[in-house]
Amino acid sequence: MIRRDALGIVCRAGGPISQAVGSGAARSWELLELEPLIENPLCHLVASELVSGLLLHCNLEARNTTALLAFVRSGLGATVLPESAIYHSLEQLEFVVPRNPESWRELRKMHSRDRHLSPAAQAFWDLIGA
Repeated sequence: MIRRDALGIVCRAGGPISQAVGSGAARSWELLELEPLIENPLCHLVASELVSGLLLHCNLEARNTTALLAFVRSGLGATVLPESAIYHSLEQLEFVVPRNPESWRELRKMHSRDRHLSPAAQAFWDLIGA
């Protein structure tokens, strides 16, 4: 495994989720009911019936982290991302890690033993270790 990091809710600072957490609301996936959910493939890693239900009614989807963060900053809703995706982008955003259930994103490296890597790919493979 190369990296494992927590999935959480990315919301706009001062928005409904931010206000609820600031008022002492439990850090749970139920917070996503307070704002429209902006769907992305990582949402499907959350093992929560509530999140699965919210995904059925999403009106907005993005696969690009930059677009997702721009949508959240614009007040269009909240999304699910790994904590590492917002380290350098916290301006106007907050990150909430729900604990019911904890959800993780794992990055692993793999390749087919039947195929040889190009020299550049081999150098990258060796560089990232794990």
